Amino acid sequence: MDFRRLRPWILTASLLANGFLAGVLVVDRPPPPGPPKPGDIIEKMAATLPAADARILRQAAGDQGLLDVDRDQSEPHRRIGMLMRAEPFDAEAFRQAVTDLSSRREQAGDRIGKALIQAIPQMSAAGRQALSRLGPPPPKQPD
Repeated sequence: MDFRRLRPWILTASLLANGFLAGVLVVDRPPPPGPPKPGDIIEKMAATLPAADARILRQAAGDQGLLDVDRDQSEPHRRIGMLMRAEPFDAEAFRQAVTDLSSRREQAGDRIGKALIQAIPQMSAAGRQALSRLGPPPPKQPD
């Protein structure tokens, strides 16, 4: 077999393979997921509980307005993104938007705590033990 006749095809295949690999390595990866929504945290807890205890926890979460917090989370993120893209950049508006988002997250954490304070005393021993085994989420892995 004559190598000179194959060389253009081998070169073409090599260039295509290198282009494909470069595309895979360079392409933007999706951003990592943000923090979980308060309602999702409650649902994760409720999934580990007996049915009656899960109802108690969901009721306490509803009493604290945690479902409304889920809906409120997306607008501040959109606003912050819009402010970062704006020209001219308004540093004070950006600072205020980030401060507002931090405050909302802190309030959501407080509401989760209040829901647990309300619900746990009403739960069965099995429900309390199930929640105690959940523990904190694992630490984030560095990129």
